[in-house]
Amino acid sequence: MKFKGNGLERYDRAMELLKDTKLIIAEMSNISTGQGMELQEAITLNIPILVIAKTGSKISSLVKGCKSVKDIIYYDNIDDIKDNILDFIRKYEL
Repeated sequence: MKFKGNGLERYDRAMELLKDTKLIIAEMSNISTGQGMELQEAITLNIPILVIAKTGSKISSLVKGCKSVKDIIYYDNIDDIKDNILDFIRKYEL
């Protein structure tokens, strides 16, 4: 079910959800206008981040240089990185 609310309500809801988040897996194959804001808040909250993206995707140097980004995994088929994702979850889920 999609959350229905105005922009402020959506922002507040997203930021509130991050407070209970233990880790983030960010799919960054496509450019996003809101995902960066969520990731920045996750960085502020010291939440570990795994970035996944299709092979050939351009990931910004700011994302690549961020200490909270623990790994960036490129894939051709998402099923091929299942074990990598599970390892990340096991390592950072407290």
